[in-house]
Amino acid sequence: MTSEPASTGSGGEPLAPMRGSAGVTADRSLFEAYQVLVERAVEALCIHQDGVVVYVNPAGLRLLRIDSQSQIVGRPVAEFFHPDSVPALFERIAALTVSGAHSEPTSVRMRRADGTTLWVEAITVATRWNDRPAYQAMLQDSTDQRVAEEAARAAETQFSEVVSSLAEGVVIVDHRGWLQFANPAAARILGTQADTSVPVNDVAYATRYPVYDEQGKPIPPGERPLEVTLRTGERRRDILGFDRDDGRRVWIAATCHPVNPGAPDSSVVMSFTDITDQRAHSARLAYQATHDSLTDLPNRGQTVQMVEHHLQTRPPTPVAVLFIDIDNLKTINDSHGHVVGDRALQAAAHRVRRALGGSDFFGRYGGDEFVALRHGPTDDVRDLSDTLHRELSQPINVGAHEVRLNASIGVVIRGVGDTRTASQVIADADLAMYVAKSLGGDQTHYFDERLHDLVADDTIGGGDDDSR
Repeated sequence: MTSEPASTGSGGEPLAPMRGSAGVTADRSLFEAYQVLVERAVEALCIHQDGVVVYVNPAGLRLLRIDSQSQIVGRPVAEFFHPDSVPALFERIAALTVSGAHSEPTSVRMRRADGTTLWVEAITVATRWNDRPAYQAMLQDSTDQRVAEEAARAAETQFSEVVSSLAEGVVIVDHRGWLQFANPAAARILGTQADTSVPVNDVAYATRYPVYDEQGKPIPPGERPLEVTLRTGERRRDILGFDRDDGRRVWIAATCHPVNPGAPDSSVVMSFTDITDQRAHSARLAYQATHDSLTDLPNRGQTVQMVEHHLQTRPPTPVAVLFIDIDNLKTINDSHGHVVGDRALQAAAHRVRRALGGSDFFGRYGGDEFVALRHGPTDDVRDLSDTLHRELSQPINVGAHEVRLNASIGVVIRGVGDTRTASQVIADADLAMYVAKSLGGDQTHYFDERLHDLVADDTIGGGDDDSR
């Protein structure tokens, strides 16, 4: 509002017309219309000159809780502003050097007549009053808005403090994939500071920071959970692996979800917890459940499962299964004790493992029994069994004791088209091994179907002896 209001008496009488430098009275009808506008305006208006209030409209009186013009006109304008707002107020006024110049809307704190304070949004315009420079201030109560803004800022600060103190990592990206926020826990868990050089859905980002699925396979760009949520708005829960800058892989349980579901420009939040230790613990439990504690080899259940896995390999190939039984372990246990026997068994397992190829499977079936499997050509199985006999017969030093082992080995060759299961193949290899043991031990015997007939006729026993 830049027009010049008419003057008023200290008692709040109607505004009187102002005169220009030539002393010409302004048009009466225009002035009266302006007077009505100012007096009835909802917006508070105050005019001050030389630092003193010269006019306040009725809305201004109500705003400041003043009953009449006489209670404010003639008083310093600074009295009605909080001391914290006064310096900036006069600084803005001083910058208005040309009539009609105005300040930008500014939030200032004022004092009412009853001592309470309020926040207003003020715009000051350089004008003239009785043909001298003055300033016209338009004031709008912004207390509620200010309170709401301060509450929002307090809530934002509280939210930031809470999120920053979480042990859970929190990352927020905008709808384009650019990082907006990462709390300290995110940097601590991932072992790297937030990278804002490229968006997370950029191929360069995926190349620099590979992510792995629960099986440890790299997730290709565009298929990583955060990218999928950005693209589709789909909420995701995943177990992910991430390589830290220090070379250690961490595993996280991550949730990705849009901030405003359904909105095309929604930001996305990814929250995650470090489950590396829990995963390692679970892996240890799983390993312990499938491996023998003495030899660290796959145990009986895992051995059967792995043999079955190899038998079902496609395309089918010949498979040789060797059932290995230590002949004289019971004698060593009886002569030197089970501690020496256990150490000897560990040494035997190590020697067999060393003699087998890197792709061969080897597991402990139980007691002094082991199962080895060779997948592929079986022409060298006889050479392999000879090597096993030779390796096992070498002396083993256990403390002050020197012991020697030998083994009976049963072999099954399962050719292409053979439909026997793992349990059947192992049972047949066990039967062949028993034949080798019954013939004096320390030798290898190959299975053939006639052994089943011999067992049926009770020509050979299929039972256990004391050492097994």
